[in-house]
Amino acid sequence: MSGYFRDLDSKMNKNLTLLANMAKIDLLVENPLTLQSKQLTGYPTLRRIKSGEYRIIYQINNDILEILVLRIGKRNDAEVYRQLGHLV
Repeated sequence: MSGYFRDLDSKMNKNLTLLANMAKIDLLVENPLTLQSKQLTGYPTLRRIKSGEYRIIYQINNDILEILVLRIGKRNDAEVYRQLGHLV
């Protein structure tokens, strides 16, 4: 029975993480300048925000007021930062 609860906890954590990331993206949509973000080194048009242990990489196109969320991933494995050149 404990394995069931462990699986349930894991699924709940994934869902909570997804909701937290979506909440951050909603805040970006409302006003992209209110969140603390940093410009990515070597990518002058890309910015990142923190969402727990995850990073959300995005780009703002001011001409048409759109926000492109390019990638969401864990910070500690650096996967979120790999191959960014292909995205911009």
